[in-house]
Amino acid sequence: MDVPEQLESLAGGSIRWLQQGRTPVGRGPRGILRLGPAAIIAEEEAAKRNTLAAFPALSSLIPPTIMQGTVGDNVVLVEADLGEPDRGQAVPVFPPGTDQSHTAPLGELLSMVAPAGGVNVTPLIRALRRQHAALPFRPRAALIQRALRQPLTVTLSRGWAHGAITPGRLLAGGVCHWRHSGPDRIQQCDHAAVGPFDDPAVALCAVKWGWRFDALHAAEALVALGVIASTTGPITLSVTAHPGLSAADLRTLLGCAPGEVSRAQAAAAHGRARGLSVGGVKITVTTTPPIPPRAVPGFRQPRGRDPRRLFARYHDGIRLDDDARASLTPQRAAEAIAARIPGKTIVDGFCGAGGNAIAFARAGKRVIAIDTRADRLAQARHNAGIYGVADRITFQQGDFFALPTPADTCFLDPPWAAGDALLQRAWDHGRKHYRCGMVKLPRTFEVPTEEPLEVSFTPEGFPAFVMVEWRRSA
Repeated sequence: MDVPEQLESLAGGSIRWLQQGRTPVGRGPRGILRLGPAAIIAEEEAAKRNTLAAFPALSSLIPPTIMQGTVGDNVVLVEADLGEPDRGQAVPVFPPGTDQSHTAPLGELLSMVAPAGGVNVTPLIRALRRQHAALPFRPRAALIQRALRQPLTVTLSRGWAHGAITPGRLLAGGVCHWRHSGPDRIQQCDHAAVGPFDDPAVALCAVKWGWRFDALHAAEALVALGVIASTTGPITLSVTAHPGLSAADLRTLLGCAPGEVSRAQAAAAHGRARGLSVGGVKITVTTTPPIPPRAVPGFRQPRGRDPRRLFARYHDGIRLDDDARASLTPQRAAEAIAARIPGKTIVDGFCGAGGNAIAFARAGKRVIAIDTRADRLAQARHNAGIYGVADRITFQQGDFFALPTPADTCFLDPPWAAGDALLQRAWDHGRKHYRCGMVKLPRTFEVPTEEPLEVSFTPEGFPAFVMVEWRRSA
């Protein structure tokens, strides 16, 4: 067995490397992999034990070691994967008595935030001048140099990162250490502070991170620290959208709620909304003062690009053709629909490869799965067998519009490629013949403005499709 195979055996499968160097860090199915010379790994493990002994409150933030092995001359540790962070979740602060208060010029304080070393004004000025979004102040070298000389009092804690004690801060909304951080802010590579900036230590970390990765973020943190005065007033963001779109869905789509927002939020909301329609109504974002849009990397990604999002057990032998892969409801979205739809028996009028039918059956419902194509029904029956629910589903080949109504509730996901006329016909037929039901529609389909919408989003926040539900009394 060669080295890559040995590593994958320990990791439980393929590895995505997050950090290179003397002690590479990667993510595998079993957890986080750390690889390095025995002496370095032993030193880091000792630092971890000492940190836990000194700061028991950090036990939930330090990944435990699951297993250990040897590959060549290196020791390999597999640690628990703490997962991706929730930026809106409060992170515990350090216990009382461990903080250190520092009063020094801003430039000196920035040199104390890992990685050690000062900052260069020229790259920040150049990056700010390349920004298309409105800036909180006019970028001038003399202004920023004056800010770096201003004295500040900031309380810094010493925090754990990859077994080393480095200057950092764990704060509500602030997140973890700067060391090895990148724009993706993956957890096992540590984090930049992302705000809010109401604590100077968070703003300080944000300045240091933004100085290298996000100039606008650094500029806003400098204003929050009070070392540079904003030359513009607050940004007000307003949105025009389908009246049935909920406030929560609108916030997910834009990345922020309408009202007073930061320049970075306004620019990103503009970029996310550009060219989007939901329920057939174009999303229009306006800001006062005007803020140009800013592209959000990874936002506009095709739905279902990862087959494991479609079926978590995809690699157990799930069968999908190209059409099914493009049209199937991802498992997590299908489970959310199954949890909401009423009734003990559901008619799935256009079952396809069975994504929704399987979710209904796993939720304890009986399902009548209808499709005009025998090959598609065979896929659905096979996939239901992998999930162990084939006995709860009756598979029936035929035309949904011509078959009798065997239950009170239906779910409809007609083939979108057939055009809006078929989608409207299916919706009308369902409302006429079924007391309750839900129809899944493309986000561009024109839904009457009096109808409430429910939007299903990709993990990146992109609106994948809309749902419309109806219920009438018996």
